[in-house]
Amino acid sequence: MTLPDQDILAARILIVDDQASNVLLLERMLDESGYTAVSSTMDPQQVCALHRKNDYDLILLDLQLPVMDGFQVMAALTAGVQARDEAGVQTADYLPVIVLTAQPGHKLRALQAGARDFISKPLRPGRSEDTYPQHARGATAVPPPRSPEPGARTCGAGAHRRVARE
Repeated sequence: MTLPDQDILAARILIVDDQASNVLLLERMLDESGYTAVSSTMDPQQVCALHRKNDYDLILLDLQLPVMDGFQVMAALTAGVQARDEAGVQTADYLPVIVLTAQPGHKLRALQAGARDFISKPLRPGRSEDTYPQHARGATAVPPPRSPEPGARTCGAGAHRRVARE
C-alpha cells in the first residue's frame, strides 16, 4: 500500500536539536516541502513524553545534545516500547528516528541503536528532501533496534504504527 502525498505531508514530525539555527533550518525545509505537522524541542528530556503524547511518524534527532545525548534518547524510546510490550500492550518495534550528525563514526552506531537513517551535518537546504517521505511511510532497510543497555532510561513511549509500503 502506498500512501497518498497528502497523508505523507501530514506526517507528525518532531525535530530535536539544541541549536536553534538547525531547528529553524529544518522547520523551513520541511515547510517548503509541504509538511504540515512539524514540531520541535531543544530539550532531549522532553522527547519521550512528547512521543507518548503525539505518536510521531518521524523524529529528526541530533546526537550531540546536552544532559541526554541522542543515543540515550533512542535507548529510552526503545525501552519504553519494550516496557509496553511486557505489560501486554501491543506495540511495534519500529523506532521512527533519523539521526542528525557531523561525526562519521556515529553513523553506524546510530543505525545499530535503531535509527532508520542519518542526515550528515552541516545541514543544507535541498539535500535531504527525499529522505523524509521514505521514513514517514515507515519504510526501513536496516535491522530492528537492539535491546536497550541494562539500566538505560525508559520513557514508556507508545507504539509506533508501521505502514506497509509496496
